Amino acid sequence: MNIHLIYHEGSSWYSEGNIHVKGRVFNSSGQLLYGKSLWNWFADVTEEADFLCKIRELNGAFSVVMEDKTNGIVRVAVDRLRNFPLLYTQEGHTFLISDSIDKLSQVSRKTTMDPEAENCLRSFGYTLGRSTLIKDIYQLRGGEYLLFDGTKYKTGFYREIPTLQFEGEYKAELKKLFLKLGKRICTALEGRPVALPLSGGWDSRIIALLLKLNGYKDVFCFTYGNPDQSEAYRSEKIAGKLGYSWHIIDYHPFLKENYLHTESFRKYVDWVGNGISFPYLQEYFAARYLKEEMKLSSRTIFLPGHSGDALGGSHFFPDMEHFSSLMDYAHKNYRRNGRLLLHSSKDKQAVLQCMVNHISPERKVLTHLLHDYWLTEERQTKQIVNSAKVWNYFGYEYMLPLWDEELTTCCLSLPFECRLYKKVYNEVLEELFLENDLLLENESAAIYTARQKKAFFRQRIKTYIGFFLRFFPKKDRYDFFYFEELLEPIRQELPPIPANELNAWLSAWYAFYFKNKLENL
Repeated sequence: MNIHLIYHEGSSWYSEGNIHVKGRVFNSSGQLLYGKSLWNWFADVTEEADFLCKIRELNGAFSVVMEDKTNGIVRVAVDRLRNFPLLYTQEGHTFLISDSIDKLSQVSRKTTMDPEAENCLRSFGYTLGRSTLIKDIYQLRGGEYLLFDGTKYKTGFYREIPTLQFEGEYKAELKKLFLKLGKRICTALEGRPVALPLSGGWDSRIIALLLKLNGYKDVFCFTYGNPDQSEAYRSEKIAGKLGYSWHIIDYHPFLKENYLHTESFRKYVDWVGNGISFPYLQEYFAARYLKEEMKLSSRTIFLPGHSGDALGGSHFFPDMEHFSSLMDYAHKNYRRNGRLLLHSSKDKQAVLQCMVNHISPERKVLTHLLHDYWLTEERQTKQIVNSAKVWNYFGYEYMLPLWDEELTTCCLSLPFECRLYKKVYNEVLEELFLENDLLLENESAAIYTARQKKAFFRQRIKTYIGFFLRFFPKKDRYDFFYFEELLEPIRQELPPIPANELNAWLSAWYAFYFKNKLENL
């Protein structure tokens, strides 16, 4: 057994003997565990059943690696969102695990690029299933555990997405859980300074409100990008209403910067990409600015609003309640999440088949739950949550409050019609914002629902006239970040590609960068 845990920035590994833990969680008794106390939680584990019981009780971000020297058994697990990725490979009877694909590749001497994984990364922005960009090196997916008995390993999911629908008054229960969540957030923070990336949307706003309702004072709100956009105006107004300090990080000075070949950026790419996902660019400059220019204390904890929209149901459209087959689901999911590139029919079919092949046997249901599995274990963990790792890279801890286990379980157990277009989720937030004077002009649950319906209509139309839309400019949804300008150094390094979205350039560049690195080992 070889364990190589090298990433300690932001959240450090705590190791004693043969147990290694990382994270900040609550157990079923409401106790906050991290460091030594989290290590103690696993210290008496001797059997597989004990291990599974322990990890199922945890609520929060964690990873654990345990080795029993007497019998060679290894037990490994990551939380539902895989906040601290773990990768593994096997050489004969030797099992290797690390939090760095570069380290694992170096130790195992595995350097062969996986073309199927690369193709999926170019389409989605991340590899699918347990694959990475290197053949025979694998990753644990969100909510997954691994057991190695000395000769072979097995993996499985220790927590299922609820299949029983929540019974009761949905809105009242969800509202109660939000208020309960506020108390839990403040307990976990332990009085440390908070940095809140506050957009004009509702997910980060509800976190800010919950902090205020619980009397938390040491909160610094910020946004970044173009100061003239409405998002900045709304963010500043919300912070003012709550009495929190606010700062705009103007991205204009970064537009001409040659960041691509700096040592800091290349290390960030290695850290956050890890052979799995393209490196998010939007938050990088904000994080660097807060660290280097504003000298934010290393004790600061960041609280991004990821990914309340997915919990609420923003990815559900009327045609996703039931699927006629796994391939039917793949087509519908690809239409929304996999079209970074404009594929030929042959390449598209290969990607669709890859999607089907990477659906775990226990996930093969033909209801909307299949999409919940996908969103949680693929898109959220490898793309959305992965973007939060920039705060770790610059030495800060982060928490994702909206993925609290109780709140998550409630949202995922709501009937499909309640989650369609985020209906119940938005209505609950609307009530909370109205009660606390945080609802701005032209805001309502009904307006957001109408926007979702328009998005569904546009998506259906694209199915029939998609070819012609290539010839018309479309609104840049990343414009607030000056995203196209920031991408320019990356685009200059690549030949033309059939990009359907700007993130296609990041994905293509990361695949190119990673392949070159392997070839030079």
